[in-house]
Amino acid sequence: MHFPMVLFLVCSIAVRLSSAKIEVKATTTRCYSPAFLMYESMMTKFLEGYKTLTTIIGDDTVDNAIIEAIKCHRVNMLQASYKLYTVDTYFQSAERDRNDPTFGYNLNPYPLREALYCEANVSMVMEEVLPAIAFRNPVARVVLLVRGIAKHDMLQFFRRAWTRYKMLDILILSRIDYQTLLVCLFNPYLTGRDEMADERNMLCYHLRTMEDVAQFNQEAQRFTYARIKNLHHYQLQVAITDVELMSKAVYFQNGSIHR
Repeated sequence: MHFPMVLFLVCSIAVRLSSAKIEVKATTTRCYSPAFLMYESMMTKFLEGYKTLTTIIGDDTVDNAIIEAIKCHRVNMLQASYKLYTVDTYFQSAERDRNDPTFGYNLNPYPLREALYCEANVSMVMEEVLPAIAFRNPVARVVLLVRGIAKHDMLQFFRRAWTRYKMLDILILSRIDYQTLLVCLFNPYLTGRDEMADERNMLCYHLRTMEDVAQFNQEAQRFTYARIKNLHHYQLQVAITDVELMSKAVYFQNGSIHR
């Protein structure tokens, strides 16, 4: 099961953050604009295989990129597991879970095929969205659309997400105009442990044509795979212990433990 990308929307979303209501208004769509077609192709590939998609919106900009597929006659592509939140409602629901002493008591606390898409400003994402996602599922695949964010600011964002929340599977998208997109990924292992992460740790593309998208899709797959294949001499520590309802660990005379 995979998600055909249905998110780069040009219908207007009026978000009342105080009441957490979402109102979809009809407006002029750009279903065949270069940016829309490139975005749809890129995200279809990037979210292929993901079974749940949570969408979080945080502003009332007239060209908010959330439900354009409905206006572009792609409503049949929406999956039953598609969920829509405002920043406030998602943050509040995460806080309720955080205060629930029974939350997280299951064998698989973090779904491995969960994707989240968020469109908001930098402060909203850093102060509310990332802490909430990190609490619920830090291994989720996250797509962030932040208007007007420069490459240097993306780097600072990636650093904080990794060092504070240990979140790595993040793609940041900035729409330059209706014909150009800037997309970036991050790999902290491309520099040494004692080095500050810089642009060497990023994979960034300016997307202006469908050929750019095809090239990015290939490079993104290689780049994300390298994050788990090559740790560049970083120490990898693995802990194994006995857990109820799971296979028992086997202890050896030399003090080692195996599963």
